[in-house]
Amino acid sequence: MKIIGIIPARKGSKRLKHKNVYPINNKPLIEYTIDAALNSKYLNKNNLYINTDFDKVIDIAKSRNIKYIERPSELAGDEIWTQDVINHTTNIIKNLEEEDIIIILQANSPQMDSQTIDNSIELLLNNNLW
Repeated sequence: MKIIGIIPARKGSKRLKHKNVYPINNKPLIEYTIDAALNSKYLNKNNLYINTDFDKVIDIAKSRNIKYIERPSELAGDEIWTQDVINHTTNIIKNLEEEDIIIILQANSPQMDSQTIDNSIELLLNNNLW
């Protein structure tokens, strides 16, 4: 069993333009999520993916050596369900097994930390909730 982290981060935003790279304390918003994921005892650069249609997010992924999957324009609109984006991502990731756990990490959640991620994963594992 593997634990896979997926960060969906599209370019568009209705209220705040380029929200996912908006600087908070001189750091792009998405980097808080990346840092939390990389500090988790369950996630690392080998099992973390960013799904995006935004060149600036791709640049961040490249600079952090995070795997990224380019999102097609038909999956980048306001009315697209996150599940469709996750399906797109998992169809590209190789060697997924039925038992693997996929967690979705919101790109715009700077308050999330690695302990929150770990606690959530342990809740799943310890209670056979997957």
